[in-house]
Amino acid sequence: MFRFKHRLITLAVFCSLFSGMLSAVRADEQAEPTPPPVDKWAKHYHDRVALFRAENVEPGGIVLVGSSHVEGFDTGKLLPGRRIVNRGIISDRIGLTDRGILHRLDCSVFDCKPSIIFLENGVNDLGELWRHGTPSIEEVETCYREVVKRIRNRLPEAPLVIVGLFPTRDNYAELNPMIVDLNRRLTRIAEDFHCPFMDVHASYLDADGALKAEYSRDGLHLNEAGYRVWAAQIENALAATAPIPGRLDPARATSQPSSDLLWYDAKELTIEGKGWADTEAFYRRLPARAKDVVPDAVWSLSKHTAGIAVRFVTNSPRIAATWDGGGAMNHMAATGNSGLDLYARRDGQWVFCGVGRPNTEKTTADVAKGLGTERTEYMLYLPLYNGTAELQIGIEPGATLATAPPRPAEQARPIVFYGTSITQGGCASRTGMCHAAILGRWLNREVINLGFSGAGKMEPALVDLLSELDPAVYVLEALPNMTTELVRERIQPSVRRLRQARPDTPILLVESPLHPDTNPGNPALREAFNALKQDGVKNLYYLEGKDQLAGPENGTVDGVHPTDLGFYRMAVAYRPMLERILSTGANPDHE
Repeated sequence: MFRFKHRLITLAVFCSLFSGMLSAVRADEQAEPTPPPVDKWAKHYHDRVALFRAENVEPGGIVLVGSSHVEGFDTGKLLPGRRIVNRGIISDRIGLTDRGILHRLDCSVFDCKPSIIFLENGVNDLGELWRHGTPSIEEVETCYREVVKRIRNRLPEAPLVIVGLFPTRDNYAELNPMIVDLNRRLTRIAEDFHCPFMDVHASYLDADGALKAEYSRDGLHLNEAGYRVWAAQIENALAATAPIPGRLDPARATSQPSSDLLWYDAKELTIEGKGWADTEAFYRRLPARAKDVVPDAVWSLSKHTAGIAVRFVTNSPRIAATWDGGGAMNHMAATGNSGLDLYARRDGQWVFCGVGRPNTEKTTADVAKGLGTERTEYMLYLPLYNGTAELQIGIEPGATLATAPPRPAEQARPIVFYGTSITQGGCASRTGMCHAAILGRWLNREVINLGFSGAGKMEPALVDLLSELDPAVYVLEALPNMTTELVRERIQPSVRRLRQARPDTPILLVESPLHPDTNPGNPALREAFNALKQDGVKNLYYLEGKDQLAGPENGTVDGVHPTDLGFYRMAVAYRPMLERILSTGANPDHE
């Protein structure tokens, strides 16, 4: 009996276990297998990359590449009329892992053939550093540099705007010190690669140094008000990076041994101070046909580049030059005799920037450094007492070089100075410091300098050449080289010849500044002026010599040739008269 009961119990237990196992097996058959964990941001990344690769983007668009700030940007609404290519991916990083901008440059940038690129990224890498202690900010910077390097190498002509990181607040406020640090690093990257840097950070800060609450929906991401501020900054950047008129093709630039600069032939830029195009060599002051009609001394001195200047626009923080160089006379600085002199146009005024110091032979030298990266108009004066066969301008790679804009129509005609060694610039310490050059900057006029040291004597052949020009005013200041007899013989016929060729062009007769009260040539000039006026010659003006060099301390290097002080005083003396003449214009009834 016991044995029978035991078998029944055993059978019941077995049936129960079998039934449970059978139920478990049936349950397993009905249930789906448990999937592995899914990284939704990895999936989103790959989905977006696949979308980018499938798109057929029209070339020339504006590429925005970045993470959630970019993907969430409603550019159709906030940048209407702009052809934006949005290459943002939520949660994306710069590229230190197997995902990131570094790994998708082909479909996100290069294949788009953009006209301009805006790169905004980095906060997600800082988020990883904040939460997990890695990657380091130095690693983020290194990877960011690699991204910028690859874009600049592949698309050197497309402007790349590096966008700083936005501040954060609330739950993300602890990121702000790291954001400030990385923004400083991004600024250096922008400078190193000659890229514009968009400082969005400062525009979004509140009094506590955090993201303004009205610009964010969660302390990290922008709301519409925040995007509107960014959209305005993008519009400003687009205006600043618009196509550059007159830009020189970088493909035409050359390299030089031991130089990291790009070198351009200055002949392709805006050249001023040349009255004739048909010169024997490019940087000459008289036409080739003058060789057989002017005195030998005049022809020889016409090979000097006094008054010739190159105007151009660049954003290079460093400007260098290669030119012939040369020595100097024993009473004149080499920088004025054979050097270069650079000025920048800022707030409507020409400001000195730097000087090219010549060697006695061909010279390559920096003219100015630390100029900043804003596109600026420059003017470079060539040597006063030496010739120039070659002139190349060197700028940093990634910077642009363009011809200067035309002068305003009302200032388009030049001032022609004809005279002596003083006119030519002896003995200014820099090539832009003779009075003719100073007046050109003050009056915003091109100057044609026809000063010939010791040889400015109003020969009829020179006057015939002068009559071929069409200036705003002739300034005739040849008296220091002319005897009283020559003044009486040549002044009136010269003025009449110019008036015959140019009936309305103003003519300014200038006394000698040397011993003006006792110089016999000055009364003779006054007599000629009065006779011409009595004969009805109009638009004829007269400048006395007594104030030209007047002032405490002597303004000459040798009792004759002005120093910079003397030239400045001369420019001050000339200025009111020239302003009066230029404001009157070619008025045949005046004077």
